[in-house]
Amino acid sequence: MGPRWRKAFIWAGTLASLGSLHAQSPPSDSYQPVFLESASGLKPGQTVLWLGGEFEEDSGDFPTLKNIIHVRRGIANRLLVSVNAELVRFNKGTYTAWGGSNPSFGLQYRLPLPSQSAWALQLKGEILPSWGGMASARTGFAPGVDLTRRFRNVGLHLNGTVTAGSRDRKTVGVSEVDRWRVSAGYDWALKDGAWVVMMAWIKAQPMCLKPVESTIEIGALRRLSSSWSLGGGAATSLTERGQDYLLRFGVTYRTE
Repeated sequence: MGPRWRKAFIWAGTLASLGSLHAQSPPSDSYQPVFLESASGLKPGQTVLWLGGEFEEDSGDFPTLKNIIHVRRGIANRLLVSVNAELVRFNKGTYTAWGGSNPSFGLQYRLPLPSQSAWALQLKGEILPSWGGMASARTGFAPGVDLTRRFRNVGLHLNGTVTAGSRDRKTVGVSEVDRWRVSAGYDWALKDGAWVVMMAWIKAQPMCLKPVESTIEIGALRRLSSSWSLGGGAATSLTERGQDYLLRFGVTYRTE
């Protein structure tokens, strides 16, 4: 068993040893995208603002720090829009560089299920524009699905996304699949307003030399009030491709 897999089993055992749990399900609609991509319950007119960051260390590259803004707003019953933007800082010795990503725009729709159902199913789609000039401009689209099953104090989550992009606009606009991602996770309630979450995902990008990457992540969420919550966690890659470790943190504000 390789060192990365031994590390994964240690992380899983640590989480499993936390003991019995007693609380309601976590407010998944208010802390995405810290850990889980679970179905949202935002009402029309409600807004969620997430401010956070990620610090990533990779032995084959230099450290990066991302500042992330994520906004969600309910626009109709079970329908919401989202906007994401990133500001990235690269550190290499005494050299520092800043870069940004083009914002992405998404729609998410939660399918109508019986009110007492323990299942939640959500369809989602995201537009990924790139405005790097006509020679390199691309507009990608990422459809996906989220499935959640709630038990007394545990939630199981499964989601998948495929990212497709159009070729350079100078050439024929034929679509091509860039990558796909499948993830699974669960949350455990520790007490009222606090949860521990764990998730693992696999990403594949066929055009890369090492096309498959798998990662495991453990974190925690604390609901401070009806409007504010804090989250943080750590992740590590189980394959050669991917970061040695990643630290994630953020604060969420939700309107009433």
